[in-house]
Amino acid sequence: MKKTLLPFLAVAVLLGAARWCPAAESEMKPLATVSFAGYDKLMANIGVVGRLGGNPDLDKGLDMILKMMTGGKGLDGLDAKRPWGAAMLTDGQETVKFGFVPVTDLKKLIEVAKANPNLAQLLKPGENGVYEIQTGGPAVYIQQKGKWAIVAAKSEDLANAPADPEKLLGDLPKNYDLAVRVSVKNCPKEWREQVLAQIQAGAEAGMTQMPGESDDQYELRVNAAKQAVEKITTLLNELEDVTLGWNVDVSTNRTYLDFDLTAQTGTKLAAQLATMKPGKTNFAGALLPEAAVTANWASTLSDADVAEAKTSLETGKKSIVAELEKQGLSEGEVKLASQLIGDVVDVLQKTLEAKKSDGGLAVILEPAAVTLVGGCAIVEGAKLDKVLKQLVDELEKSDPDSAKKIKLNAETYKGVRFHKLSVPTPNPKLEPMIGDTADVIVGVADDKLMVAAGRDAAKTLKKVIDGSKAAADREVPPFELKLSAAKIAKFVAEVAEDDDVKTKAAMLAGTFEKAAAKDHVIVTAKAIPQGVRVRLELEEGLLKALASMAGQMSPMGGMPGGPMPGGDK
Repeated sequence: MKKTLLPFLAVAVLLGAARWCPAAESEMKPLATVSFAGYDKLMANIGVVGRLGGNPDLDKGLDMILKMMTGGKGLDGLDAKRPWGAAMLTDGQETVKFGFVPVTDLKKLIEVAKANPNLAQLLKPGENGVYEIQTGGPAVYIQQKGKWAIVAAKSEDLANAPADPEKLLGDLPKNYDLAVRVSVKNCPKEWREQVLAQIQAGAEAGMTQMPGESDDQYELRVNAAKQAVEKITTLLNELEDVTLGWNVDVSTNRTYLDFDLTAQTGTKLAAQLATMKPGKTNFAGALLPEAAVTANWASTLSDADVAEAKTSLETGKKSIVAELEKQGLSEGEVKLASQLIGDVVDVLQKTLEAKKSDGGLAVILEPAAVTLVGGCAIVEGAKLDKVLKQLVDELEKSDPDSAKKIKLNAETYKGVRFHKLSVPTPNPKLEPMIGDTADVIVGVADDKLMVAAGRDAAKTLKKVIDGSKAAADREVPPFELKLSAAKIAKFVAEVAEDDDVKTKAAMLAGTFEKAAAKDHVIVTAKAIPQGVRVRLELEEGLLKALASMAGQMSPMGGMPGGPMPGGDK
């Protein structure tokens, strides 16, 4: 998921500095485009929300209100079927910014607007069919060109807009109701160099060693800064497009938000993103239906990912050992700690070298049984067993009572060795959820590491192991996270101490439970041509519950098409 964060910075810098672009190309190319699927699609979405919220005539009611406000004209002159858009173009020296609205007759649409006295006083006709809108700030200009009303903040931009601006939108109106696309590849090379120089200068300014900062800590921080600069450099030079798109699927009654990154063909970034493809997992058993939260991931690591992670591990190991040396430990204790840390880092580095990322996670939120379980693929698990044994041996010498709370090899289940830690529950408020004793199970096999904690730790861990074996090598997206809104709200309603929070959570839980298990928020990462897509999706039942709650709170309850008392019928 870290691959999805840095592009936001690159995009923000790109948009904010577009005016700096020096002469580099003569052809006007898009830097950014905004797409709106159109009036008909908007009304279709409103219809979906209305039906789900118990008001099937919501879209008709709004249409009726619009006609009442315009003297029966509605949006006469607007082409309701085609998309709207906005664009910022550059030839490397100048920028052109404009919006475009599909019209059959701009004059008729202007007359509709004039029916509103407040709008009428803002509209001023000019020459050559240009209308000027006085907004109290800079004026806005509108002119019809072919089948489009072009809108711009500068009158000269009206003439510079293309004859068919819809081509700038590409497939955005087809795929999304509302979308923004930034074409990183179209920013001139000279501008990239200026921006990267500023980023590099800023990073170097923060690379001075701070008072009290050890050499290893300083090295770790400097390496992190260098890696960040390298990532931004790669993104600015090798990204093709960054797209953010939102859509309501009227056929399935679901909604989702996509964040897409695509790389230029033949670049290292393209090769890196190509690793984000479906993989086979051996942790599908973690996708427990009773869990409030589940996650699963399976992908292949790139050489760059491996090298970066190994460097961080090695630097982190040095930093930890340096801190231990300051704690007043004996030479022998420091030596043993260094050896144990080195063994763990060695396992992690060899796991990275295998280039396989595979794991799963589940969180069960029952008021009387909170349990967390998860696992991931590793190599040389036996070395971790030895580390645990050495730790317990040392603990028996220094703190025998604490050592008694740890039971190595408490059980072996289908090749997984269970090591159990039992301690008194640290907070009495947690006892109803996890019991008087908090159990933590560390499960180790040659090829996996698993952890479970909570009231039913061992039982749940076994269930995950069984389910994973039954679905071995199941193909899954590179990453998927699912949250059950109903289960989370119900848990909060049961355990919250604040009465107001309890009441609100109970109301939400009751509404979400009507969703018939389709109450999930789902985050997935998947491969797309030349890139990767991260999608945030709300299932049909959750959308229905939200629509119902919005309808109950809407001030349109007493207006035509407004929600009927009682909400969903």
